[in-house]
Amino acid sequence: MSGWLDLIKLVVHLLDPEIRSKMMVDKIEVRKSENIYRTHGTIENGTFLGRWHFSFDQYHDPRYMHFGTLRVFNDDTLSPGAVWPLHPHHEIEVVTYCAEGEFRHAE
Repeated sequence: MSGWLDLIKLVVHLLDPEIRSKMMVDKIEVRKSENIYRTHGTIENGTFLGRWHFSFDQYHDPRYMHFGTLRVFNDDTLSPGAVWPLHPHHEIEVVTYCAEGEFRHAE
């Protein structure tokens, strides 16, 4: 679990100092793995398993909407050879962390 906390700290550290100071008024709740929303589905050439920490797509829980300006924090595992379909990101910063294997983001 500490690996994820370290990743969150890194993402927060990389943010603009003004944004970072506004985020610090929020407190993040560390939840047990079994209490994080899980999803799965078929994507190009394979499948994915997801754990979504904040409300996203069809998942909506008003208790978990964001952490400061951090709006999406998804932990997705793709089957070997699976590809996320090309999709746009507008006016957001995306950080992709690959824990094992290879990941190509074609945007």
